[in-house]
Amino acid sequence: MKELDVVLRRVVVQPFYSQNAGFFLVSFFLMFGVQQPASFLVSPMFLSGVAASPVFTGLVLGVFFLYYLKCLHFLFKVLELPQNEFLYLSPLLPARQLRLSLAKAYMLVFFPAVVYTVWLAIVGVASGNSLALLLVLGYLVGLCLVTVLLVQRKLRSYRVLQRGKMWKWTPALPWPPFLWPLRYFLHQEPIMLLLTKLLAVAVLLGFLQLYPYPGYDLRPTQVGFLIAVSLQAMIVQGIQRFEEVDLGVPRMLPMGMGQRVFQKAALLAVLLLPEMFFLFRFAGHWETVWPLVQLASFGIGYLLLLLALLYRPRFTPEGYLQQVFFLFIGLLLLFLLAPPLWLVAIVFLLISFLLYRRWYYRYEQVLLRKEREEES
Repeated sequence: MKELDVVLRRVVVQPFYSQNAGFFLVSFFLMFGVQQPASFLVSPMFLSGVAASPVFTGLVLGVFFLYYLKCLHFLFKVLELPQNEFLYLSPLLPARQLRLSLAKAYMLVFFPAVVYTVWLAIVGVASGNSLALLLVLGYLVGLCLVTVLLVQRKLRSYRVLQRGKMWKWTPALPWPPFLWPLRYFLHQEPIMLLLTKLLAVAVLLGFLQLYPYPGYDLRPTQVGFLIAVSLQAMIVQGIQRFEEVDLGVPRMLPMGMGQRVFQKAALLAVLLLPEMFFLFRFAGHWETVWPLVQLASFGIGYLLLLLALLYRPRFTPEGYLQQVFFLFIGLLLLFLLAPPLWLVAIVFLLISFLLYRRWYYRYEQVLLRKEREEES
């Protein structure tokens, strides 16, 4: 049914690619900007070697399975939005047409993985490894069928499921107020948090395994840590949205600006604990610990700067992604000069404090203006 296809493209496909533009930008950089030559991961030489080994083929499919979980989580998240409750009437349509439309929408969202895995199967068949074709076809068809069945089952429920059920068994331990945003992600966005941290740790471990410090210069480790920290940009945006839109309590507390910035820095330090664990795991001597401490401090200051930029007047998501991108490129070039990281960390913390103090209460006026416009 063409009408349902158009609706699903506007409600599911287009928002998915617009909201995950930063994710695809970082993924494109990792696939084509780090490798030498740039087309190594899509070259027939590499893919024929992958197709020759079922283990490596399964590893590639496993990486794309993480992307599949991200797509599935987004589909469920779209269905839970109040403005999309009309989709729960779609089971009244013929079942065959509904399944076909859902399969089309899923394939459009999963399209980057489909293109790569199909190219892997073609190279495998050309090199005489037909097993890769069977694995890829079974993988794609299986995921498509599972997705259609899960979404169709959810649509038949005729109600928006409550999120966070998987965490109801956890004990109600007291959380410090500055960690409430992290608790929000654990309850409401666990898949997003898990996938982001897995990708960040995987990138960092890749650089640490290829260029272990102190056997190599610290700059490759700096680049890997910078990429891992930059992947947290969407989580930082979610933290700010939770505190200012969903919660709103921290703004009413009688705290000074220095205390507010310190609590944000402590929250971001907790957020980076997995990356710091693997970073310090490779420190074999006390002389190598101090540069890694500087690098960890740089990561906290960098995320704090990204958080401060979210309070900029006339903020737009597109402008925020551009700022993150240019900061990332600028820091890559800066690392080539081997600057003292402690100085960079102090500069980031100072700039973040100044921007936070300048824009924080202006952002409150913007929120009040939006509320008045909605009431009128």
